[in-house]
Amino acid sequence: RQLEQHTGIPTYYYLYRLGQDPEVEHHRRCPSCNGQSKLAQPLHEIFHFKCEQCRLISNLSWEVM
Repeated sequence: RQLEQHTGIPTYYYLYRLGQDPEVEHHRRCPSCNGQSKLAQPLHEIFHFKCEQCRLISNLSWEVM
């Protein structure tokens, strides 16, 4: 948050995750606030999850894709 306040640029943390269950992986929520974070369309064709409130961004596990 300090970096974002200093630069004025929204700064996200990438969350790396391993998971093998496609059902769990496709329906996961933000691990910090438990909010809905799955995007309707992947961002930059890579990121499937984005939580604006917690500034977390993630993709589906490579083991599921």
